[in-house]
Amino acid sequence: MDQQLHKITLKKSGQTGQIPHGENILEFVDFKMGRFINSLCRGGSCGTCKVQLISGDVDCDMTKAYTAEDRAAGVILACASRAMGDIVLDV
Repeated sequence: MDQQLHKITLKKSGQTGQIPHGENILEFVDFKMGRFINSLCRGGSCGTCKVQLISGDVDCDMTKAYTAEDRAAGVILACASRAMGDIVLDV
């Protein structure tokens, strides 16, 4: 069975790619797209990898570094987020 792919767009760099459904966003951007998103813990504790989700559908785990205010502002933790649809990030 083919894995569902979603379009990922990095607005600042203009890069696009195809991210598998449910794929970790930080790992995909860093390792598959060759773009660096600031990060330290990679586990949702520090908040260093917060990025603006311009549009799209992600599943972002609630962690101590991710608040309801972040969610309301459209900010995600790249390390704790997975692509659920096409996404555009302010990266």
